[in-house]
Amino acid sequence: MQTERRPVPTNGMLWLECTCAIAMICLSLALTFNLPAKMGVAVVSTQILATGLGIALFAVFARRGVQANTVPARTGFASLSVLGLSLALIHAVFGKTALLSAWEFAAPDWAAYLALTLWGLLLIALWIEGGLAVFVVAALASVLPSVADRLPGILEGLQTGPLLSAAFHMYSGESVFAAPLRVFFSVIVGYALFGATMNVLGAGSLILQCAQKTGLSPARMAVVGSAMLGSISGSVLSNIANTGAVTIPMMKRIGIPPSRAAAIESCASTGAVLAPPVMGATAFVMAAIIGLPYTLVVFAA
Repeated sequence: MQTERRPVPTNGMLWLECTCAIAMICLSLALTFNLPAKMGVAVVSTQILATGLGIALFAVFARRGVQANTVPARTGFASLSVLGLSLALIHAVFGKTALLSAWEFAAPDWAAYLALTLWGLLLIALWIEGGLAVFVVAALASVLPSVADRLPGILEGLQTGPLLSAAFHMYSGESVFAAPLRVFFSVIVGYALFGATMNVLGAGSLILQCAQKTGLSPARMAVVGSAMLGSISGSVLSNIANTGAVTIPMMKRIGIPPSRAAAIESCASTGAVLAPPVMGATAFVMAAIIGLPYTLVVFAA
């Protein structure tokens, strides 16, 4: 059976990812430490979040365009990347006006159509990055207000048109710009940067060496090493990349089939990130939503 090969990163892709990552870090610092206000510039948080959203859309579509094999596909994804960034920047420019004029309930026609287009681009980006399952869940949840009058029983509610739903999604603080996105910029970006820095400084190699000295079998060492590395990385992919490079070949050498070795490492790395006290991004988002300290969320878990 032929397996799908991951494209080798090109110089253009690396420059793209580095530039977008630096921009995200700068926006995270600006939001976390309220840098615009300290510089005498009045900016609402949604303006920073909208800019970050535009950079994320640009990165998703541009990276897929770089990986495309045909000229029409590259042109299409390049157009989507520019469109997503442009619309998000327009959203950021009018962010203060949208807040003061309550555009989530009474947006001008052009702003409503802008929100509708951004809504569609977000769903496409979710499909590209998260897969069909994530896309279906997000799409069904986001269109719920437009069909609320047709739902049965206690699910029935007041129906709102697509334009009003799109305006609420984009201009209110209860949908796209709710707690998860705010937590991402104010906490998770810095947390991921810390984990990446620790890996570059050699913390990942040190943890793997400690796991190797336990005398466990390669499969159990994959679990222990992934659990220890997950406590500093907070990322499933980096956990798999760091520990899997050592544990998967060791498991194959003792007779474990390659697919099973990869599955053991993937499950161990995923569980390690979700387990307390790290819990990936989940604990931070939960703490922000319910208004309790992070330590209490970890203790409950």
